[in-house]
Amino acid sequence: MSYQTNYYKSDAPYHSFRCSSYGNRTVNCTIHHISDKVLYQLVLRSIQRLSSHIIADERGFAEELKSKWEAQANGEPQKQKDELQTINRRLNELDRLIGSLYENFISGLLPEKQYKSLMKKYSAEQDSLESQVSEIQEKLEQTKAQRLKKYSQEGHLTLDMMRVIMGEEKKSDLDRVTFTSDTLRKYFPKSYTPQRMQETIIKLLEQWQRKRQRDQER
Repeated sequence: MSYQTNYYKSDAPYHSFRCSSYGNRTVNCTIHHISDKVLYQLVLRSIQRLSSHIIADERGFAEELKSKWEAQANGEPQKQKDELQTINRRLNELDRLIGSLYENFISGLLPEKQYKSLMKKYSAEQDSLESQVSEIQEKLEQTKAQRLKKYSQEGHLTLDMMRVIMGEEKKSDLDRVTFTSDTLRKYFPKSYTPQRMQETIIKLLEQWQRKRQRDQER
């Protein structure tokens, strides 16, 4: 919409707002406009109706605004959670692709050049998605903090509410697990050194941990 000034035959100016789509050849639109005086009256009537509503039921209006705000505030975290689930599904898919890629390379079914090219592509996408996950999780944590502060200020915060908001889970103590070299050796090629076995185990555990965290966030 564009603001324009025209003149009557008496040279008196009049102002109006014209539809900006008019004159755009890609849009089929006839010329139409609204004068600033008419627009002023429309806005004034809307304000008067709103004011009457507030005066008639101030508490009800406040509750209505609060309800709309809470619906919007609660909707944003859900949108972020949905986005997080979509990203996590793709990350799980990438884990499978990378695992399959490695197996095909080791078995000689995939040339080294193609293996490196695809691995670079998948790894770059994985890094990008994991960065997005961190950003979304940070936003969700900020939202949790805001909700805790809000309920605390209103005097409605309870321990159960805190657990629900924070998604608190009781974690049991971790047990120490020890494997002998002979137990692990059968899962690795004979050429693998203990150091390489350790590095491979850690890498696989990290992938499993990421997958487990993503599954828990669904």
